[in-house]
Amino acid sequence: MACSGTGCLRMLMNYASLVAAQLAIDRFVQQLLDLVRARDARPAAAAFTLEMLAAALRDHFAVEDAVVLETIAATKDARHALAAQAAQAEREALKTDWARYQDRWADAQIAVDWSGFSADSIALLGPFRERMNRAAAILYSLALHYDVIGID
Repeated sequence: MACSGTGCLRMLMNYASLVAAQLAIDRFVQQLLDLVRARDARPAAAAFTLEMLAAALRDHFAVEDAVVLETIAATKDARHALAAQAAQAEREALKTDWARYQDRWADAQIAVDWSGFSADSIALLGPFRERMNRAAAILYSLALHYDVIGID
């Protein structure tokens, strides 16, 4: 029996797993920030952590995309439509900012320009995490409210 639509999404994705993925991303962001703020340059460790963060974000965005699309559809013509659309726009801006950051900082480039990588990471990652969490809080709340996802 094939699964399709919101019912399928509700079975596969839930609030608890979305939040768990957000927390994992937060941990990678914090690890990377700790590395770039440390006294000694550790480009190999930073490159590894950046790879782990990139994989976590890629996987999370892939899953979250379906939740967001269903939530936008569910809020259409409802009083929460503008909030959902604004959170989705913020999410897309985050994806763009992340892609640009990744393009600038390939493994070799991190070692070549540690101070530039550190400064760029500090400037991007703190606000990135805040923006991502804010957009997710709005979208996940709406997804729960409109029965797109379950609680657990």
